[in-house]
Amino acid sequence: MERDLEELKNFPQYFGFSLTDRIVPRHLHLKERAVRIPLNKMLMWADQKFYAKLLRSKFTYASQTLFDPRGEIGPD
Repeated sequence: MERDLEELKNFPQYFGFSLTDRIVPRHLHLKERAVRIPLNKMLMWADQKFYAKLLRSKFTYASQTLFDPRGEIGPD
């Protein structure tokens, strides 16, 4: 997933999520769109919120890092 080890250390809940049902599908969804969001946001958001946030955001560039100062895509 090309993530920094520190991000994983700061989010040990990662190991509680299903690799096949949650981690891989979301990672691939973001990778296909060349989007990177914090690991905790990628996994903690419910499916509806995760996909709604991505749809609401207008991805017009081939590669983006979507971080505001709080590390979020946009307002909750």
